[in-house]
Amino acid sequence: MTEDPFKAYSQPGLVVFAAVLAGIMGTMNLIYGFLLLINDEFLVLANEGLYYVDATAWGWLLLIFGVVQIAAAIGILSAKTWARLVGIAWASLVIVGHMFFLPGHPFWSILIITLGVLIIYSLSAGLADQE
Repeated sequence: MTEDPFKAYSQPGLVVFAAVLAGIMGTMNLIYGFLLLINDEFLVLANEGLYYVDATAWGWLLLIFGVVQIAAAIGILSAKTWARLVGIAWASLVIVGHMFFLPGHPFWSILIITLGVLIIYSLSAGLADQE
């Protein structure tokens, strides 16, 4: 009989939420990355709070992030500690990154920052219990 990987979690519902969200964001990053590599005119930018980034480089970066996020989501669902740490690091980077988008997209940035904080809490709560 196989052992339930979620027995290691003190709050399995939040951990599954974080894993599913990481998988969705990873898939979205893969799609955006492919779109930017195929057509670098795809990127639509607002007039305020912009930072110049090469669209092709941004596409490759999103592809790499997408693969890492999907791998982390699978690892989180498999109760792997490394995946939880990757998820915490990823959510931290997302929070810092969206600070730059606050002037141009305040509502969206605040929403993503809030989700990042929730993901960090979900993945870090009970982390010591898993070991």
